[in-house]
Amino acid sequence: MTTTTKPASSHPINDGQHSPVMPNSNVTCFKTSNAEEDDRDLPPPPFDGGQCPIHTAQASTDWQAWRKIQKLDLPAHSPDLNPIKNVWKTMKSQISKLYQPQTVDKLRNAINATWTDFHVNLLNNLLYSMPQHMAMVIEMNGGPTSY
Repeated sequence: MTTTTKPASSHPINDGQHSPVMPNSNVTCFKTSNAEEDDRDLPPPPFDGGQCPIHTAQASTDWQAWRKIQKLDLPAHSPDLNPIKNVWKTMKSQISKLYQPQTVDKLRNAINATWTDFHVNLLNNLLYSMPQHMAMVIEMNGGPTSY
C-alpha cells in the first residue's frame, strides 16, 4: 500500500493516514535507561491519547485493543497537569511577537532561537509550582483550577 505524505501544515492527519503507520509502531519504546532493568518483562505504561480524533477513530481503537494497550481512565474535563503546555504557549507568543515567520525555514530558525533564549527560571517556576497545582486539583476534586 502506498501512502502519500502531506506537509504537516496543509492537512491534519486522519485515521486513514494514521492506521497504516500503527502496525509498524514500536509500542515498547518506553524503557528505562538502566540496561539491567530493561531485561525485565515490564507492562507498557497506560496510554493517554486524550480525545484526539486519531486515537479515538475506530481503526485506532481496534488496533489498541488488539495490542492490549491499556488506556488511562481520565474524566472528560480533567485538568491538564502538563507544564510543557505553558512552555509552548510562551514560545508561541514570543515567536509571534518577535519573528512572524513566513516560511518553514524561518519558523524553524525562530523556534531554535526562542528555545535557546528561553529563560530557565520559567522552567524552574513551572516545575516548582507542580505540588501546589496538584494540591489544588485534589482540593477541587478534579474540577477547574486557577492554573
